[in-house]
Amino acid sequence: MAAKAVTGNIPILGSVLDGLMDRINGSIQNAINGVTYSVLTMEVEAGKQVSIAIQNAKEAYADSLNLTMDKVNKVITDKIDQLTNMVQIVEQNNKELLAQAAADAQQLVNTLPFSKQQPQLTTIAPQYVAISSQADTVLVKFSGNFPWSADKRYPTSFKMNGQTCPILTNTTQALIYTVPVSAFTNTSLNKCAYVMGKLDVQWSNGWPWPAERTHTAEYNTGIAVLPLSPGNITAYYSTSGLKRVEKPYSSPTYTFNGNSWYPQRWVNIPPFTVPPENGWKIDTSIQPRLVMHPGAHGNHTQNIISSDQNGVQVAVGLQCDSGHYMGIISFHIEFTEYQDQPTSTSRAEPITLKWGDSKMLAPQPGETIWKVNFACFDGSDNDFGPADTGNKYLKLVNEGGTIRLIAQTPDQIQP
Repeated sequence: MAAKAVTGNIPILGSVLDGLMDRINGSIQNAINGVTYSVLTMEVEAGKQVSIAIQNAKEAYADSLNLTMDKVNKVITDKIDQLTNMVQIVEQNNKELLAQAAADAQQLVNTLPFSKQQPQLTTIAPQYVAISSQADTVLVKFSGNFPWSADKRYPTSFKMNGQTCPILTNTTQALIYTVPVSAFTNTSLNKCAYVMGKLDVQWSNGWPWPAERTHTAEYNTGIAVLPLSPGNITAYYSTSGLKRVEKPYSSPTYTFNGNSWYPQRWVNIPPFTVPPENGWKIDTSIQPRLVMHPGAHGNHTQNIISSDQNGVQVAVGLQCDSGHYMGIISFHIEFTEYQDQPTSTSRAEPITLKWGDSKMLAPQPGETIWKVNFACFDGSDNDFGPADTGNKYLKLVNEGGTIRLIAQTPDQIQP
């Protein structure tokens, strides 16, 4: 029944309900545009329940839609106040109250003054749709009371996004339609969409002819459509190895004074080893050097007699006579030392999977799977190791020493 918008300065009931409907649809669309999964399951679902309650109120109060608000009874104005409060909760995205708003909306529908002949819509399933390459259709179920659904004189019909959908199940408690996936248009890999449909339920006032009247209850319904992909997936592979690091090394200063052995005439100091730093080795392909310091005195000998990875052997001889023959020297040893340090390099592989798709990870020779990063459409960021199994949307399955990634099919992710 068409309703006039305003009489004088006082709005009519129909326009008030239409305004609430516009507000709730706007809130749902805002939630979809900035969706996280918690919003999708809370705000959108609460919005849908409030929308159903508003449309049921229009059906229940069809005879009063053209009355100005000062002419409707207090029972109706109380219902309008309740619906307005629910709309405000959804608009404000008050997460603590969203679930209660959805429950209150269902309770309000149960208290509307429907005749026993009138249809009554309570819930719509599924909450959302994920388009899978493995599926051609989606079943949409309307639950409630549909007293005339079995009577062929009063057919029901459902269009999703303009496409007429065949009915699969037709009972007084449920109407189930087969909807082609093409009706759920969403071409985005990472954004949700909200697709509208319309359910028409014909019914009779139940009076005998000629007073019998046929009515049509109209319900505009929406279903959230998930992105084409559950999210951005990146596989990281690592390659481990050893990298040789070299650097020059200068030993501490070694000082020898022949006075320490006086009155011996000559002393051959036992050969000693100059080691590399702890954890390092000497590069024997480069000759070590003995570097004398200024101020050497008297007679002396100093030689590198051998070297290997673990050290340089040095021999020193000194004359120990007094006077200008007394041997005094200082020197240090220089060589190149090296260390084989462990290294790890990584490679990132971006992966796109649509719902129901899978992909086997293929490490290149020498690579191992380090982790899989999954930036989910719901806003969460997840890092999975090779031993992890994934989450609700993306599964990791170990197969033959590598990992298969599986984007869950829509029926596997329904709450």
